[in-house]
Amino acid sequence: MQRAEDALDAHERRTAPADATVAERALQSMDFAPPPGKVVDNAAVLTRLAAVEPALEQLRRAAAEPVGEHFGTLLDDVLRVMPTMADLPPDELCAESGP
Repeated sequence: MQRAEDALDAHERRTAPADATVAERALQSMDFAPPPGKVVDNAAVLTRLAAVEPALEQLRRAAAEPVGEHFGTLLDDVLRVMPTMADLPPDELCAESGP
């Protein structure tokens, strides 16, 4: 992630024609966190948890697209740090849920 941010800050990031389309498709599968202070019940936690694997699969497909070098590196870095289902035990996540 730092490499992508450094390239962006240095105005060195170059885009490829497919970058925007691939990014839009990937973002549609992302499930962003609810706003701070929103009460999240166990059902909501489990629903969001079920969306993790499809989102990871969409990111894997995006990384396989003919994207530019910088965007491809960003996708690879994101995939490297994203948790897998094994990293997200439902019981622990439900215990942490709440405002």
